[in-house]
Order: sequence, then C-alpha cells, then structure tokens
Amino acid sequence: MGSKTAVETADNDRTKEHDVTIKTFEISKFEVTVWEWKQYTKTNKLNA
Repeated sequence: MGSKTAVETADNDRTKEHDVTIKTFEISKFEVTVWEWKQYTKTNKLNA
C-alpha cells in the first residue's frame, strides 16, 4: 500500500509504500449486502 517515492502525481497525504498484513478472517470470499447481514444477525440472534 502507499505510493512509491518516485510517483510525482501522488497526493501529499499519501504514505510511502509499505507492506500491510491482515488476518484471514477479515476477508470474505463473497460480498454481503447490509440487508443480508441484518437478516443473518436477526436469524442467528446476534447483536451486531
């Protein structure tokens, strides 16, 4: 993520290029709409 230092068109608020690591559980194979998520939490009695 971020901008390479050689890129002149990058905005001033961009950070230098760097690695980003995220946990696998934060990534889903399929998109879920807000409606689908609300239906899921309602059906499974989750407070989300």
